[in-house]
Amino acid sequence: MSSDFVLKNNNRQVRLFRGRAGLNALEAEWRALAAQLPDPRFIHFSGWYKSHLDNVESDPETVVFILLCVSSRPLAIFPLRRTTVRCFGLTLRTWEIFWQNDMGIADFVFVKSGADHELLASLLQTLKGSKELSWDMLRLQDTLDDSCALHALKQSHLPLSLSVLHHYSKYIRCDADYETVMSRVA
Repeated sequence: MSSDFVLKNNNRQVRLFRGRAGLNALEAEWRALAAQLPDPRFIHFSGWYKSHLDNVESDPETVVFILLCVSSRPLAIFPLRRTTVRCFGLTLRTWEIFWQNDMGIADFVFVKSGADHELLASLLQTLKGSKELSWDMLRLQDTLDDSCALHALKQSHLPLSLSVLHHYSKYIRCDADYETVMSRVA
């Protein structure tokens, strides 16, 4: 498995994969992790990202996939895109959760557990630890209430975080009969 860099801390390992080639190199670990998810959505599968990188993304090298492993076992994948955001006259170097879809949903890929506060801390430590990955803001937009990303954020209790309802998702899960599905629509 080839990656742009590897960081090791005790039994944890963080690897960064960039663009199309990186996503291809990460395929086996992604499949193993996605197979463990109890209730996956389309955004939890690498095929959706491959399709987007191959057909829509104008600059695939701005998209990275950060793999966190414990004792060489895949634990989490963080799909991120490098952007800049202008706010109050400032230009902020931003890593945002990779989200380009019409449904308005985005997520990280991991199985939720009680130790998830460490996942976001590991991601932040990785981003802080690399000059190449320098940043001012991490933006987790378009996360659903039951998403892995929002779960990790709530578990982490970060001192400088802000959560705002921006809009409602267009995503409707059609996993039951018509009446049940329609009862979920507000």
